Amino acid sequence: MNSKTLKVPNIILVEDHTIFRQGIKAIINFENLGTVIGEASNGKDFIDMISVSSPDLVLMDIEMPDMNGIEATKRALNLNPDLRVIAFTGYADQEYFHLMVELGVKGFILKTEGLKELEIAIRKVMHGERYFSHELHQPDNNNNVPDDRIVIKDIDIGTQISNRKLMFFPWNCGREKITITQDN
Repeated sequence: MNSKTLKVPNIILVEDHTIFRQGIKAIINFENLGTVIGEASNGKDFIDMISVSSPDLVLMDIEMPDMNGIEATKRALNLNPDLRVIAFTGYADQEYFHLMVELGVKGFILKTEGLKELEIAIRKVMHGERYFSHELHQPDNNNNVPDDRIVIKDIDIGTQISNRKLMFFPWNCGREKITITQDN
């Protein structure tokens, strides 16, 4: 990394398969990707854990007992909107992908990816970028991956967009309405 290197992130691993969780922890430690400050085998234990710890990053499995990663991510980001979450799952399911992105995850990586992809995902997310596994980020999916911009085509000047329409976008600004104006 360059001279503006960020501090080594404190990471919590949320994964129900112990051997897999231990393997990821070993990789994170060996590659100096962060410090694993906690491990949880389900979303419920994770939510209890974040009330007493301060993670910078969470690697979140989706399918787990007691509380799945979707609900755990939703609750965690309500408690700490600045928390960086990378969904880390074996499912290349577009519904899971879009739901997790809408909740606010900064990354989505498949367990079938290699070590290099995990390293890239962690580093990019910790530098304020997003990272999505290539399998999920194919050209037919690009238009469905929200980013921090709104691109509106073919709309008349003066058109109002209601807050109800905005609620379908994760970048909802919370305003009652937006009026499209022309730059002069």
